[in-house]
Amino acid sequence: MKSEKEKWVNSVMGSLAGLQRAKPGPDLFAKIEREIVGQEGKIISMSQLRVAAAAAILLLAINVFLLNRYAKSETTSTSEWVSEVDSDEQLISNYNLYE
Repeated sequence: MKSEKEKWVNSVMGSLAGLQRAKPGPDLFAKIEREIVGQEGKIISMSQLRVAAAAAILLLAINVFLLNRYAKSETTSTSEWVSEVDSDEQLISNYNLYE
């Protein structure tokens, strides 16, 4: 016994049986060719390309520099934080709160 889904698919496919294929107009291909030939591509001058490449390289270099600087400052602040925690633990363990 066929499932409901298969019955539905068969009924939909059966409804398409009497339809004809779509046919393009006789001048459609010529019209498409005229459109393609008539289009002009954008021309980017070499100087604009060089300026864009230089700006991208400069931006990348600045990002790398700032990321390295941030990573170094995080390492320093982490080591300072660890030393502060150690000194706090010494004060608490010795109960010498006013040293």
